[in-house]
Amino acid sequence: MLSRAWQWACRNKWAIGAATAAAGGVVLYSGYHVLQQQERWIRERKLAQHREQMIDVSLENSMELCVGALSDIMLVLQDGMPVPTADELRDATRNQDREEKVRMWVSVIVAAFTRLIAGAYTTCLYSLLTRAQVVLLSRYMILHVHERSEQNTTDGSELDAANFVYAIEKHTQRSFMHASEYIKKGAGMQQLLMHVKREVEDLIQSQSIAKKCTHAEIVQMIDRVRQRLERAASESSESAASAGAPTNSATSPLVQFLLPPENDYDHMLDGMHDRQFDALLNELRNLFDTVEFNQVLESTLDTCFKRVYGELRSMFDAPRGASAADASEEAPPEEAGQRAVPLVQISSSLKKHANALVTADHGRVYLEGMFRSPGAAQWMEAVLNTGLPH
Repeated sequence: MLSRAWQWACRNKWAIGAATAAAGGVVLYSGYHVLQQQERWIRERKLAQHREQMIDVSLENSMELCVGALSDIMLVLQDGMPVPTADELRDATRNQDREEKVRMWVSVIVAAFTRLIAGAYTTCLYSLLTRAQVVLLSRYMILHVHERSEQNTTDGSELDAANFVYAIEKHTQRSFMHASEYIKKGAGMQQLLMHVKREVEDLIQSQSIAKKCTHAEIVQMIDRVRQRLERAASESSESAASAGAPTNSATSPLVQFLLPPENDYDHMLDGMHDRQFDALLNELRNLFDTVEFNQVLESTLDTCFKRVYGELRSMFDAPRGASAADASEEAPPEEAGQRAVPLVQISSSLKKHANALVTADHGRVYLEGMFRSPGAAQWMEAVLNTGLPH
């Protein structure tokens, strides 16, 4: 039996060799395929880890940038809306007639309201813009890591930076982040400040400076300014649309204060044309036109102003020793235990709250609330994942 098998093997040795080689080839190919799949899995796992890490890092970096910007915002508010101190007011009004005194106090009240409202708007807008910028750059960093790993594994040639599609030059990153100066302390913030001031002036002109206001009335006044500001900006957008300028009905009118007009970035590029910069800014503008961004903008503003209203409540608390009847004498039933305060007195408190809003320690508390506003985390994750390989 063995000798016959040996004789058959000798006669068919080439066929047996071919079959063995084929079987070995299948095993080798299968092993190579498994290794390729495993390597791809490793790369994808690494990419997933980058996504998770990038969200956390983006939030941390955005927070530090926002806290660092608060001092600049405060300076612009102080320069644009100066409010005299109590001593300065007393000296200035000592020799003035009643009409001049009223005019001065109206300007003080207007400045106090404007500072607080504009400070809240600017902080919200800057925080959203900064998060959008950081997340967009983070996405391109992840894509660049992915394409480097792809090139490194597809061939053994030396990696050439010119072959990378998603690599963003350092100077382009700096120019892109510098675009936020527009709302932080540039023309965008100046325009926003003037819009707020105009609406506050219209509101205060209809009020008596001797009027006593409750907390609920102050909240209504600030809300009215918010509504009028956005309606005025909406009317401006409608005028632009009637003139043939492109508009998006889903876009908040506040977006106009975030970035300079298109084709107005020469001061950021030192006269050099940068295609990457143009592409990033266009992507940012498209992002601001989305429903998701505008929903997050609305929830962020509501979160910020809700905290402002909560902190303003303390100035209406009844002083110690006052009876419940005294405290509620001029306050509505829903604000029992609180008192009505003269508008002039309220303005000094508004000034303090406006300053606190843009200081590092207190401002960080506001920013943390904005970062946790409804939909904010999901929006950042969606922006980061857009265009990433699955």
